[in-house]
Amino acid sequence: SKSANPTAQESNGRSIAGASGGMGSKSTQAEKGLSIVAMGNEKVITTTLGVAGAGAAAVTGAATTSVITSNTEAYIADKAKINTVTGAGDHSVRVRAGDNTLLVQGGGTVAGAGAAAVSGTVNTGVIAKKTSARIGAAEVKATQVDVAAQSKETVYTVSANVSGGLAGVGGAVSVNTVKNTTTAQIAAGADVDATGNVRVRADQQTALDLYTAAGSVGAGAFSGAVSVAVVDNTTQATVGGSETL
Repeated sequence: SKSANPTAQESNGRSIAGASGGMGSKSTQAEKGLSIVAMGNEKVITTTLGVAGAGAAAVTGAATTSVITSNTEAYIADKAKINTVTGAGDHSVRVRAGDNTLLVQGGGTVAGAGAAAVSGTVNTGVIAKKTSARIGAAEVKATQVDVAAQSKETVYTVSANVSGGLAGVGGAVSVNTVKNTTTAQIAAGADVDATGNVRVRADQQTALDLYTAAGSVGAGAFSGAVSVAVVDNTTQATVGGSETL
């Protein structure tokens, strides 16, 4: 049968609603068999603002640092036996782990003075996550076996700076680092007996948007803006070397 939702999957003739979706979405699933699911959601929104004004000299600064670390894991442990008892139903087995992160950072400074105005803005974000779905050295019998790990990060960073005076000095810096490990695995030593499909999937999605601006006004004006983005992810879907499928 065909589902009206192109992202949905069929499980023993019953549709699975909300097979896709991220943070803030709610869904239900109608499934038959064993489902082991681990889900993590992180949402961080920060705003900083610095303002300074004086007749002679004005100095201000604003800084934001956000660090997100998580470990989301769904697994069937070593030596487990799934659907191996005589007369047990031959149903689907799903092991799924997912983590969604939204990070929004906004920072700005404004400084004005008759003589000298100095200001600066710094936004720093660090995301380091581990997301894994695994079947260990276990014995599993099923119609369908699905081992899936998914990690998704969306980052927005805005840094702005304005300085004005006889001498205006300003700067804005945005730095974001993403270092994740996303793995889906059927381990060595596993005995997986499926009458249908066996799927092992790992999916990593990272989106970074950095907007950085700085401006200075005066007889002597100096300003600078720097954006740095570092993404170092590891994504693996593996089947061990001595398993039986």
